Amino acid sequence: MRHVLIIEPHDELASAFEQVVASADFHPIVRRHVDSLADLGITPTTIVVRIGHGDVSSLPPDRPPIVAIVSSDEDVVEAQRLRCEVVLRAPSEIRHLCEKLRALSVL
Repeated sequence: MRHVLIIEPHDELASAFEQVVASADFHPIVRRHVDSLADLGITPTTIVVRIGHGDVSSLPPDRPPIVAIVSSDEDVVEAQRLRCEVVLRAPSEIRHLCEKLRALSVL
């Protein structure tokens, strides 16, 4: 099973992301924050995070690929600094989330 970690502190958005991820035949794991991937008990294939709302800066360099959702140019710069593999601009590019998750899961 392909697990996707969703780091999102807002319940409504977390639920929406969870539904989208599940609709793409992934198993969503939703957390408000994550200190360590070891705490999850499994290794996700991908991580989804809204830059500025979820923190992935403490994750190790060998972490799974990250899909960053951004809403400003400053968020794009932060996603690049964090070396996120995919950057999607909200709201216009969110429709590509499932497609990007599928592409990253075959790497």
